[in-house]
Amino acid sequence: MKESQGCSQVPTAGSLERAARFLSHWDSLWCWLKPACRFCCWSCGILSIAGMLLVMRSAERVTLLAVANYAPPFFWLIPCGILMPLALLVRGYSLVPLLSAISLWWLVFAGWEPSGGVRKSGGQSEVLTLMTYNRGQAQGHSLQPFLAETRPDLVALQDARGKPGYYRTHPAYGVYHEVRDEGEFVLLSQHPVLGQTRLTASGFPPADKGEVFYGVRWEIDWQGRLISLYSIHFPSPRRQLGRMGLRSLVPDMANWMRGTASEADGYWQWRERMAGELACLLQKETLPWIMVGDLNTPPRGLAYARLVEVGSDLHPECGSGFGFTFPGDTRNPLALGQPWLRLDYVFADPASWQGKWLQPEAGALSQHRPLAAGLVLRGAIK
Repeated sequence: MKESQGCSQVPTAGSLERAARFLSHWDSLWCWLKPACRFCCWSCGILSIAGMLLVMRSAERVTLLAVANYAPPFFWLIPCGILMPLALLVRGYSLVPLLSAISLWWLVFAGWEPSGGVRKSGGQSEVLTLMTYNRGQAQGHSLQPFLAETRPDLVALQDARGKPGYYRTHPAYGVYHEVRDEGEFVLLSQHPVLGQTRLTASGFPPADKGEVFYGVRWEIDWQGRLISLYSIHFPSPRRQLGRMGLRSLVPDMANWMRGTASEADGYWQWRERMAGELACLLQKETLPWIMVGDLNTPPRGLAYARLVEVGSDLHPECGSGFGFTFPGDTRNPLALGQPWLRLDYVFADPASWQGKWLQPEAGALSQHRPLAAGLVLRGAIK
């Protein structure tokens, strides 16, 4: 009985022939699949790089690129992540385009910084510490723990209409002797505020909207030196992004290819012009200036490019990580449940200021995360 069982385990000539045919077919199939996989890897890498460069350079030129600019940046990694195992399997140079796309995304498109400046406790006389926070939809978030941690000289608040009385009377804000407001903008200052000016932009589509009030310029006496602080809140593009779907994006792209602009394209181009007008104001500023606030613009595209032409974005200079500040509370799986946009900024006049550190409040669940920074005047650097 044991001998018959042993004999039945010996492969027959027919089974060996079938196995050989299967291996032959698989080898032929693999010879066809291998170049196809390589083609997919190269196509994916090249298209990803081209798409990111197009968004970075022309995001406000056409609505489709503007929508891509506001998408979770991790979305761009999905095709490369899917093809990475195939690239490892086929070997050759298939990894080169995928790794190149990932490197461009990591270091440039998403703006990851390896390390920032060292933050020291507030109260240093040569360091101007400030904070910016869009407190709209704060969801009960308390600013006081982050204030106690960073001890800012100046706190610029956006979307804070109706709150000046609270900040003037609450004991936790007693150190701020000056509480100024202009519309939705509130400034808490430990130093004398000498003046304020409204900033407006015209031409908001549709034209009957009139002027848009988007910021305030504050003039401050900081340790006997006059400086200017610009607190900015660009209009949110949420409505335009919410109306975008395939039915509108496809015709919009066709119009762009024909060289004609749609109404939606006009809105994004208006945002670029508004950023350009602000850049002109900053360029003409005679005092050492700092610009903070919620720009509602990712660090890519033409609107952002207009501002970095005249000012220094402190995140590349002294920030760390991605620096995302929006949205503080999200369940978006493409964003891994974390903030995915950097919409809140600190810019500074590069001829006058050097950034020492930049830090968003970790774990804040408000819609925007507070952002604090420390700067020194270049003449005071030792």
